[in-house]
Amino acid sequence: FRDSFAQTQERLQLTDEQKQQVEPILRARFDASRSVMEKYGMSPDGAGQGKPSRREMRSMAKELKPIREKADQELAEILTDEQLDEYREIQEESRTQMRERMKGRRGGR
Repeated sequence: FRDSFAQTQERLQLTDEQKQQVEPILRARFDASRSVMEKYGMSPDGAGQGKPSRREMRSMAKELKPIREKADQELAEILTDEQLDEYREIQEESRTQMRERMKGRRGGR
């Protein structure tokens, strides 16, 4: 989490005040997401024991959505429009990386 947060705060150019407000939101999101992913045999870095089925992936995505939306709502109250746009870009990059790791685990299906 620390490395990811450091990169995020640098890309968003957070003020000291914003750093103090944003860190607990992102920490809570990370912890909640990790808990859901571990339930399905995965971790945020793409590691895991098995290969989740499509059904499991859909179920996991449904559980992760409200976690993401809650964090996004809270961040929208703190970040500027430009920072929010950059945050969304960071999140999209993260999702793309996760998809690529999952493709590799599924044998490219």
